[in-house]
Amino acid sequence: MADVKIRLPKSIAKGQVLSVRALVTHPMETVERGKDGKIIEKVYNFIHTVTVTYNGKTIMSGEMTQSLSANPFVEFPLKADQPGKLTVTFEDTTGEKHTGSIDVSF
Repeated sequence: MADVKIRLPKSIAKGQVLSVRALVTHPMETVERGKDGKIIEKVYNFIHTVTVTYNGKTIMSGEMTQSLSANPFVEFPLKADQPGKLTVTFEDTTGEKHTGSIDVSF
């Protein structure tokens, strides 16, 4: 399972809009081509979906492609109007989910 790291500001005030960064350690395989130039058919392992929940409610969902470099990260705003748990889940093409969580407190 890949490692997910989430970074928040050191101090947080209620109602503040935070810049959240989340990084997943993942190889993000790229498509390979044979000597004939044709794509080698196989299941390539790359992150295709990222989902963010705050206190159990989905606040963001997005799609990624294999064009991203290894160990991709996302950055997004979050209005911290109440304390709670922030969870970021990255899903790859093998069906594996890589999840990290952090508590948001004031």
